[in-house]
Formats: sequence, structure tokens, C-alpha cells
Amino acid sequence: MSPAEVDAFLAEEQTCRIATSSPDGPHVTALFFVWDGAALWFNSLVKSQRWTDVARDPLVAAQVRLHGYFIEQIEARRADPRDDMMTDLVQAEVKTAEGTRRLSTAEAANFANLLVSAGTESTARLLGWACELLAAHPDQRAELAAEPSLLANAVEETLRYEGPSAVQGRVTTRDIELHGTAIAAGSKVLLLTSSAGRDGRKYPDPDRFDIRRRFEGHVAFGHGPHFCIGAALARMEARIALEETLRRFPTWDIDHERVVHLHTSTVRGHEKIPISVGSSS
Repeated sequence: MSPAEVDAFLAEEQTCRIATSSPDGPHVTALFFVWDGAALWFNSLVKSQRWTDVARDPLVAAQVRLHGYFIEQIEARRADPRDDMMTDLVQAEVKTAEGTRRLSTAEAANFANLLVSAGTESTARLLGWACELLAAHPDQRAELAAEPSLLANAVEETLRYEGPSAVQGRVTTRDIELHGTAIAAGSKVLLLTSSAGRDGRKYPDPDRFDIRRRFEGHVAFGHGPHFCIGAALARMEARIALEETLRRFPTWDIDHERVVHLHTSTVRGHEKIPISVGSSS
């Protein structure tokens, strides 16, 4: 086939649909079908580092519009339950000091926004890194195309090597001393989880990308009570996306001069990766 320039490794709105779907038919996958723009709205919000003149900022207007959409969908599920994640949020129960209750519309809408935004941004950036890494290591890409069973481990190595969520912010709940440094309770701490993925004390030859690497784990999804609730879904999405891409396009080249990196306070990755599929590396 002739080379075709692609703005992203996979369309981010497709990732959005995967993240909000259950495996039970077209009526579920259509949940966000008419809202492909949702990913674009969120991308605009993520890119924004401007907080001046907030009231007139179109990015804030995008967030308001998106949140309004989630509220409409939650109310629609209350009136007409479906077999999908939105209905699960409507029917979810939480325990409080006063007893058990269901999520309010605002709470369910906020959680839906969290699922879509976190699932869309982080997984899309992970796929972008996989695209770049496999183009830079065509021998390993060929191994994956020939032996898809290696993909699960390749996803883990990509998360370790180029995690899309590079830092995690935390607030200490008590005074603590780490490595000779005293940290007072209430301190704001930034955890460099991507740096931890290149720690030579845990990973031999840490700056080498190796889809066959064997390791116990990584902290790309965090650790402890704040471990990413979407980790299993992200792993599945990445594995399936890479398998299907390699099946259709086992080779590709990247136009590095036109790659655009995304600069935000939450995720790291690419805004655009122009590629030529079917090319020989």
C-alpha cells in the first residue's frame, strides 16, 4: 500500500469508546459514538496550562459541556437502564456513616468523566510510545508480529521504559524520614515514577528496551491504595491495539521531524506522530 500519514497511532476517540464499553453488543459500544469530540475536548483541557481569564476560557467551556453531557447520560440511564458502565455507575452503592446509598447524579457524572479522561489520555499516550519504540526496534517489532503471545510482556516493558504518567503527586499524612531526609506531615511530594522505571538497582541495563525482559513489576500504575483502578483495562486495550495494528501493518516509519510532543502536568507523550505504514525500517 502507498504510505499514508497518520496523525495518531490509534484514534483517541476509539480508545474512549473501548474504555466505556462492555462486551455485550453494539448498543453499548455506541455509548460515546456520537461524541467522538469528547476526546478532543479533553485533549484541549489537558494541553491547557493557562488559568487566566478562566470565565471566558474555551477550555473551561469544553469541560462544562462535557460534564453536562455526562449528567444527561446518567439521567437517561436512571430512566432507562442499559447493560453498560453508565448504568453500573447509576446503580452503584457506597457505604457512609449514615448507611448505604447510591451515587448522586453529580457524583456519577464526575466518575464517568474520570474514567473517560484518564482512560483516553493515558492509554493513547502509551500507544504512542509503543509506536515510537517499536519503530526504533524493528527486530523486536517483527518478533511481536510473528509471536503475539509476547505482547503482554511488551506492554509491561513499554510502561516501565516510557510510562505515560511520569509523576504522581501525594500529600504526606504524617512526619516521615526517607533516605536521611525528613518530610513533615502535610508536605506535598512529587513521586518520579518514570524515573523509578529506569532504576538500575532494580532493572539490569535499565536504558535498554527489551520486550523479553523479566521483572517483578513496575510503578507505572502507582502503588498501594492509589493504584490505578483502570490498570487491567489499560493493559488489555494496549495489547489488543498493538496486536491488531501489527496484524494489519507489521512495519511503519515515523517522520521524526514532524513529531509533536505533548506538554502537560499530568501525562507525557505525543500530540502527533506522523507515520508511514507499510514502510520498511
